[in-house]
Parts: sequence; C-alpha cells; structure tokens
Amino acid sequence: MFFFEDEDLRKLLCITKGACKFTKIETNGEQLITELLGAGDLMGRRSLITQKGALLRATAITDIQLYCLQKEPVLNSIKNNSAFCFDVLHGFIDDTVKVIKKMDLYKNHRTTKKRLAGLLVYLHNKFGTNKKD
Repeated sequence: MFFFEDEDLRKLLCITKGACKFTKIETNGEQLITELLGAGDLMGRRSLITQKGALLRATAITDIQLYCLQKEPVLNSIKNNSAFCFDVLHGFIDDTVKVIKKMDLYKNHRTTKKRLAGLLVYLHNKFGTNKKD
C-alpha cells in the first residue's frame, strides 16, 4: 500500500516499473477499482496542488519501482518556472481527457461484450502482454 484515502501526501510518486491500482472503499465496504497505473504514471499530483488528502488508495498489483519527488521542490518549481507550470497543467488536462475516454468505454448503452472488448484493448495498450510462456 502506497497511500490511503485522506492521507496527507508530501511527495509526488512516479511509477518506473510495475503496476498498481487506485481503489475507493464504498460505504458498504466493497473495494472499487477506479484506475490501473503503470510505468510513467504519476500518483499524488492532485494532492500536491490542492494541499488536500488523497481521494483514493494506491496498492501495488505487481512488483513495483517508484521514484519519489518531495513536495516542496516540486511546488517551488511550479511557482518559479512557467514552463514547468505549463507542463504540470498540460498533465492535468491529459488526465482529464483520459478519464473522459475511459468513461466512454463503460457507457451503459454499449453491450457487455463491447465494454469487455474495450477493456481488454485498454489493458493491452497500457500494459502489453506477458511474454513468459
């Protein structure tokens, strides 16, 4: 477990190897997987900017390697470097576009078969195939 819901994150985490999942615990105690993350994905960006605790729980689903950036140097770069700030904003926009595309994948007007096919394509594009035979 990397962090829990409402935890105060004091770092930005970048996955360099492996995969993890974001989950939300429902009021009935069930775990809802909201996103799968892999190499190159960042965790903690929203908490870094908003100064609020994590919305989700992050848990490794494979062996994972992370690169951690402490909060203060990142915030100083955002405040003092307009090009870096622009890149951070661009990252937020890209995240929003990804969420919208994923929402399209799960629309109820699509058949279960089409939603499952879309999910399999997403997983293949995101994580590739296991070449161990």
